Amino acid sequence: MSKKILFVLAFALIFLIGLTFGTASATIDGIVYPYNNEIINSATIDLVVNTTGSGQCFYNYNNGHNYSIGCSGQRIRLPKTDGNYTLVVSDDAFSQKSVNVILSQPDGMVIVFFSIAFIIIIIGMVVMMLLAFLKALALQMSVEDLAFNWGAFIGLLAVYLLALEYLGSTAIQSFLLSIIEVGGITNFFIPSILFVVCWFKNRVTGEESDYKK
Repeated sequence: MSKKILFVLAFALIFLIGLTFGTASATIDGIVYPYNNEIINSATIDLVVNTTGSGQCFYNYNNGHNYSIGCSGQRIRLPKTDGNYTLVVSDDAFSQKSVNVILSQPDGMVIVFFSIAFIIIIIGMVVMMLLAFLKALALQMSVEDLAFNWGAFIGLLAVYLLALEYLGSTAIQSFLLSIIEVGGITNFFIPSILFVVCWFKNRVTGEESDYKK
């Protein structure tokens, strides 16, 4: 009987030691993004975390309620109120890291400006792309047509860079990035090829047309 008790006690001790060391190795290594004391323009944040061995992770802001989060981080949303927020990320082993961020959202005029600029650029890109294809079908695409397409695409890039700096909406930034990827093909790459084709055609046939304007 005593041997069985000793065996059970030894097994329990080994289990507790293993559990203790296993738990102690779980840590929150750091918060990769956002940076400490960063000024952010959107209440939606892509929280990125580095962990080691953490099984379950949580976050809170300003020492409030803990919310479950993936141990590599995920997109979170703060209250839509400007001010200072302390983000705390912890795990089930009581390891934690924190950063402070300053939320400063754009005002209504900034949003209106970007909305109008975005609409104008998109309409311009679509019109220029259609005109370029029509001109290309007739093999009459000019330098001006190419310039207008490039200009619309460069305008979109400018709006995107300004949105990164002043707007801060991750949803709008993702959408603009998708439009840029499409526009790079429809308003930059394809018009360039069409222009070269038209230029060679006119060189071969001896037509000058729009190329000396």
